[in-house]
Amino acid sequence: MVQDSSNIFEDILLTFAIEEPQFSLGSNADTTNGLTSDKAPFASVDPVEAYINLLPHGEEPVVLTVAKDSQSLRTVMMLIDNKEEVECIHDSGSQIILMSAEIASNIGLSYDPNIVLNMQSANSTMDRSLGLAHNVPCTIGDITVYLQIYVLRSPAYDILLRCPFDVLTRSMVNTLSDVETTITIMDPHTGQWRTIPTFPRSKSKRNNCQNVRFKTEAPCCFHCQRH
Repeated sequence: MVQDSSNIFEDILLTFAIEEPQFSLGSNADTTNGLTSDKAPFASVDPVEAYINLLPHGEEPVVLTVAKDSQSLRTVMMLIDNKEEVECIHDSGSQIILMSAEIASNIGLSYDPNIVLNMQSANSTMDRSLGLAHNVPCTIGDITVYLQIYVLRSPAYDILLRCPFDVLTRSMVNTLSDVETTITIMDPHTGQWRTIPTFPRSKSKRNNCQNVRFKTEAPCCFHCQRH
């Protein structure tokens, strides 16, 4: 009998339904939480492993495709202020465009120190931007766009590129495989479309910081101040 694969995991979860754990207070009890220190409050079952373990002898398992535990960040090369090509991380978690102070200094980019952001990362650490660079010409392929870029003292990237760029260029990310991703963008001045290749984040000296998760680094903007 062939089992409907759509019900496989529902059956497994029902089979492994776990009752709410009961805890008794003893001499080693944590009276604040009502739990004894030598007991764990949670238990979990890997449904894929459970499904394979429960297969009748001789029955072939359904082939399952699962996600990897991580994927490489994707970057594009962009000419900044007509001076230097810089590796830009295209990150889905960032509300603003950010540049390291080192890059700003290298290309001689000026910025307004009177416009700053107080930002909080996912781990609750606070950081304050140094200022805002206005209308910076950025060329990707043969398309030039003008971006507002906040300068940050010591981020773990050169440039973090996302929402304002995506809105301006109506960008579309095309994931063709686990190793090939492109970005299709529109020139806001001519309406022409271009498809740009992306690359895994490099291991260059300037970018040899630890492999951070940029979901964590992408800031939440609390407020903007003008002095």
